[in-house]
Amino acid sequence: MSKRGPSPPPAEGVLIKRARSDGPPSNQIVISSSNDPRNRGLIRSVQRTSSLEAPIVSLAGAHSAEILSCRFDPTGQNIAACSADRSVSLWRTYPPNTNYGLLSNLTKAPILDLQWSLSSSILYTVSADHLLTTVDLTTGQRVRKIRAHHEIINTIDRTMAAGTELLATGSDDGTVKIWEGGEEATKQAVATLEVKCPVTSVCWSADGANVYVGALD
Repeated sequence: MSKRGPSPPPAEGVLIKRARSDGPPSNQIVISSSNDPRNRGLIRSVQRTSSLEAPIVSLAGAHSAEILSCRFDPTGQNIAACSADRSVSLWRTYPPNTNYGLLSNLTKAPILDLQWSLSSSILYTVSADHLLTTVDLTTGQRVRKIRAHHEIINTIDRTMAAGTELLATGSDDGTVKIWEGGEEATKQAVATLEVKCPVTSVCWSADGANVYVGALD
């Protein structure tokens, strides 16, 4: 009785059964065309490049009213969120996303926007009671308060220019004001830009030479 030789390689076009895959690696996001798991068709798999625990991180439990703005610090390791309840919460960006601080009683009205300092352990906030405040994050205390505008302040941004930190604030009073940052800065604006309608957003250019303004007009 002759021995059978090895099976020939499969011809082109022959289907070969492969081991079943349990799904994409845990660092990928599957985007599906259906919410029904029995009828789910894969559209594409997106490779995640973030170390976040999930694509959406919840900052729940610290505030008693809506969160109006949140910002990453310059290192990306921390998040600050401000709320209509007049407080600022501090969070770790990465798991377990600890809420490690709550700064209360900074203002007497909702805090509408905030920014981390680029040069020191300082947080800047603007609020509906026309205030620009500076908070020392090492102590949690407010170190400077400026009645910066005549109306609600909606927005703030900061930049470094020639070694000096500069702030831009925009308000319902139709102006954008430029300020020096830091604890020792004066309470007088460096410059005032007349927009003549409520300002809703400001953004410095990367080189700090220009400030872009969004307004209701």
